[in-house]
Amino acid sequence: MSRPPFVIVPAVPGDAAEVATLHVAATGKTRFDNPTALTEAELRSWFTHHLGSPAGAWWVARDDHRILGYMVVRDTTLDHLYVRPDVQHRGVGRALLDAAKRLSPRRLELFVGPRNVNAQRFYRRHGFRAAGESAGPPDVPLPGLRYVWHPPG
Repeated sequence: MSRPPFVIVPAVPGDAAEVATLHVAATGKTRFDNPTALTEAELRSWFTHHLGSPAGAWWVARDDHRILGYMVVRDTTLDHLYVRPDVQHRGVGRALLDAAKRLSPRRLELFVGPRNVNAQRFYRRHGFRAAGESAGPPDVPLPGLRYVWHPPG
């Protein structure tokens, strides 16, 4: 039996710098779609201070050499799910999302920016339904769309 090409494991504080770099690569920015842009140093500091808190919320997809993607699941909320651009469309995002569904098996909710049509398509393809407009999470006070997933049946 061959080993899978990556594993999904809890993030550890030592992952903060690599996750920050991944976030910038995946989003093309050093801010959280927030009118108050963070410098790259501020973004790295944010990840250093927040990664791993609360315990069990931060997860990474990792191969033998690097972090391929990350997500944050708090109760029934999926706060972040990003994949390195050079490994997108290889099942990393789907595997992270499947793990999020296992962590919150009755319901997941997330926020998507109104212009992020790729993310909207991705979540709809994986069983999420648009649930109206949203003011966004507290750290991203911009209008957007709320998506919700419930297990089939």
